[in-house]
Amino acid sequence: MKTPCFGVSRSMDTTRAIDPSFNLYWHRLTSACFARGGLVVDVGANFGYYSLFAAAMGCRVLAWEPVPQFRAFIALGAQLNNLS
Repeated sequence: MKTPCFGVSRSMDTTRAIDPSFNLYWHRLTSACFARGGLVVDVGANFGYYSLFAAAMGCRVLAWEPVPQFRAFIALGAQLNNLS
């Protein structure tokens, strides 16, 4: 019996989160980061889900993504959420 694949798209469609338990952990980390004036560094940011989440929480974020198409997603996400 083959184990079904639980992909990111399905998770985003049903729960609006990539991984709800990890998102809770990330929320705690970014809250602590913001409280101390910290910096989040996201190397290989992909489409920026966690970078944008941290920025929305008030953290300073440095996101690096080598794939131009994914960088475009990050830029669009930042623009749509009034983040710089």
